[in-house]
Order: sequence, then C-alpha cells, then structure tokens
Amino acid sequence: MSDCANYTSRLPRVAKSRLISKVGNVHTCEVTIAMPFPLSNLTAITQATHTEANGGMKRQWKLVSGDYTINNGAGRSSRLTSPAPPAW
Repeated sequence: MSDCANYTSRLPRVAKSRLISKVGNVHTCEVTIAMPFPLSNLTAITQATHTEANGGMKRQWKLVSGDYTINNGAGRSSRLTSPAPPAW
C-alpha cells in the first residue's frame, strides 16, 4: 500500500501510477485506473498518511483532485499470529 510508484506491477487495472511527493509519513500519489470499454480511464491524486504502531499499519487517504467526486477512506492491517495446530 505504501509503494504507489509500483502499483502498475502489483495491482490489476492500474494503467499508470507515480509518487508525487513524500513528506514524513504523508504520501501524495497519482493513480490512473484502466476502465473497460466504453468507459474512460479514471485518474486521482490522493494524499495518504501512513502510520505504524502496535504491530500493525494504518493508511488513511483523501482525494486531492481527479475524476472522482469522493475518494476518502482508511485501512488497517495487523500481523497475524500462527494459529494453534489442530488437536487430533
């Protein structure tokens, strides 16, 4: 999630992506999504704050400009612990 410059090689339908700026933990990225015919591709510039704490990560983003009316949100991930082996 933090390497927007390489989204084209990691995410489907991303036609173009680039990191515009990174100041501290704030990343500004431009991403173009390839839409199916007859729709036009969609581009957005978003600003995302990346935080890491307590063994997990949080990404919170907001739309700066682009083809969308709204593109705001957040996501969290946490480290998985190994599940207990099954009791046979």
